Amino acid sequence: MRQLRLLVMALIVVLILGFLAIVATIVIRLGIGGATGQGVAVEALVLPPGEIVATGQGPGTLHVLRQGDDGVEMLHIFDADTGEQKSVTAIRRE
Repeated sequence: MRQLRLLVMALIVVLILGFLAIVATIVIRLGIGGATGQGVAVEALVLPPGEIVATGQGPGTLHVLRQGDDGVEMLHIFDADTGEQKSVTAIRRE
């Protein structure tokens, strides 16, 4: 009887730890309760003509990958608060 009681208590501890691990994983994946990014404060960005291929966001920056009419891809990096263009990099694919 004593061994059964110890096994049940161990099972309860394992179940509680598993539940806490699942909750922690959900909180981390969804970014609940933390500053995981506040979005972009810029109302408008001025880009040269061309098709936007992809966008992304870094810490304090907004990244826009644009393909020009001539087929050249350019990576534009903007400040997320002011919208000022920080850099432009040509992307070469081989």
